[in-house]
Formats: sequence, C-alpha cells, structure tokens
Amino acid sequence: CIRAMAERPALYRLLRLGDAVTLGLVAAVLATTTASAERTEVSNGADPSVVGKALAFQKENRTGVLRFEGRTRSLPGSDPALGGQLAAVISGSRIQILNRLTLDVVGTAPAFHPEAVAVSPAWLAYLTRYHGHYALKVRSVSRLGNPGKARKVAEASSPAVIGRPSIAKGRVAFTVSKRRSNTIRLVGLKSGKRRTLLRSRRAQLLSPSLLGRRLLYVKVSRGSQGPLASAPRALHQALMLRRVAGHGRGHRIYGRRGLDRRLWSTSLGPKRAYLTLLGGDGPRIVSVKR
Repeated sequence: CIRAMAERPALYRLLRLGDAVTLGLVAAVLATTTASAERTEVSNGADPSVVGKALAFQKENRTGVLRFEGRTRSLPGSDPALGGQLAAVISGSRIQILNRLTLDVVGTAPAFHPEAVAVSPAWLAYLTRYHGHYALKVRSVSRLGNPGKARKVAEASSPAVIGRPSIAKGRVAFTVSKRRSNTIRLVGLKSGKRRTLLRSRRAQLLSPSLLGRRLLYVKVSRGSQGPLASAPRALHQALMLRRVAGHGRGHRIYGRRGLDRRLWSTSLGPKRAYLTLLGGDGPRIVSVKR
C-alpha cells in the first residue's frame, strides 16, 4: 500500500465516506497537525506492526522488513505482521509464518488472493479479495507445522469493503465500510461471539489495532460550516484510542486537518501508537505517545 493508491484500489477505497469524501475534495485546505507530537520511525515505509521493541513494515517496493535490536532484516514476503514470537508475510498465494527471532519458516497456510494478514501466538487471520468479494478468514496456529482449517468470520461484496484485521487475546478486530454506515467489529475466535465496537453514518472508521484492553483506530470526518460557505468542508483525520470494553469514541491522540497527509494503517505498542502517513514526498511511519 505504498507506491500509489491505484496499485491497491480496493484497500484504498476505505478512505471514502461512502461516496462523499474523495481525495480531491479538500486538496486546497491547509493541513494542521494537532494533539501529540509525531516522531518519524521510518521514511518511505508503511503498514507498521509492533511487538515490544520490534517493528515490521513494508518498503516502497512492498518488501517486508523487520527492525529489532538495531538490526534491519528483509522478510520473505509483503504485508508483514508480528504477534508474540511469530511473524507472518504474504508470499504469492500463501502466507508464511516465521520465527520472529531467527526468521526461520515454521509454518505455511494457503490463501486465495490475500491482501492483509495478522498473527498472534495462537491465531492467524487474513483478508482475501477476488472480483470484488472480500473474505476474512482465521486459522489456529497452535500447531505451527499444521495450521488449523480455515474458518470464515466475515465476508462482504463491493461496494462494501472489509479492512485489514488485528488480533489480540483471541479476538479479531476489523472494519466493514458501506455506503451508509461504517463499523469496527470484534469477533471472539473461540466463542464466536460478535460485537460492534463502533458505528458511524458520518465518519469513516479505519485501521483498528488491538493491544490488551485497548483499541486504536483512525476516524475521518468532515467539519461543519455555515449555509453561505462556498469552500468544501474541511476534512478532519484523527487517531483515536479507547478501551475495548468501553463505550463512545475514545480520545484523540493525534490529528490532521486536510489531505496533504492521509492517516492510514496503525499498530499499537505498549507506550506509543504507530501510524502510516500517506502523501507528501512519500509514505512514512510515525509514532505518538499513547
């Protein structure tokens, strides 16, 4: 999700508010950054995944990279994800599961047209898309050499879109974006219990990340204006943090106004929240205090 939106149009359609918010609406709006000061973690990189002090991401050519203890190592695939001592990458029509410390391949799982992946010590989740149909599937990886049977936990067809998943504590979070509503949903992978964490008809909800009892996500909305205003309403983008078991939107820890930079994929660490900023002179990964 780095070189251009056109290369991965299905995922980047998530930046819409139905059909109302388009990338050209507020291109002339002066951008303003609010809330916590950002710290650049990676230039020309995107899609962070964080475990402790380890950071995985992908470069402009979609090569996966792992940075840990002062070393930067290439990964054998794209769209990397970290979970405990494991890493996972997309490699063609399969997902490779790696030991995060040695990078040895410890398991593989077939995946039909995969677009995003998440991994934990016990579960693998991956999003597939084929001819406008989205499916989010999970497998048990308690036996790495023989991952469990794929189980579908969500599906949707265009114009609806399912977003990239996040796994923590045996639960998977993901977005479902439709023309008239946008939701962040949570599914218990053992119990099958489903819950809608957030729902909005006016704001786009993007890129949820779970860590323990906390949920990180991106909210995109348009500001209000008077009846005589002639300029497009300003676009407000916010990185939000809330309790998984809580209610309401949570609180903003970072925000931007305008579209010079677009808030995209996220990852939540114990002390900092990580975020991809698209646009400008290229994508970059920044972090802010939680």
